[in-house]
Amino acid sequence: MSKTTTTPPITDRTGRRAVHTYVSDDCHDEWNDAADAHGISVTAIIEALGPRLDRILTEHPGLVTDARRVFSARRKRNDR
Repeated sequence: MSKTTTTPPITDRTGRRAVHTYVSDDCHDEWNDAADAHGISVTAIIEALGPRLDRILTEHPGLVTDARRVFSARRKRNDR
């Protein structure tokens, strides 16, 4: 028996919950520019990434390293 699980199609998912974040001005522009370039919304990108996120992070450890740096820097800034 395979250990892989299938994810329901994005359009079959139900319910909605907010993902709220503050990002740098540059990051905000990068997300929106990329979405505009592909004719989609940032929300659609986030929704489509959801079921793939664990695999993406596993396959791109540098992304995890960068995220940890951001997390650590912001945590230190908020502890002041």
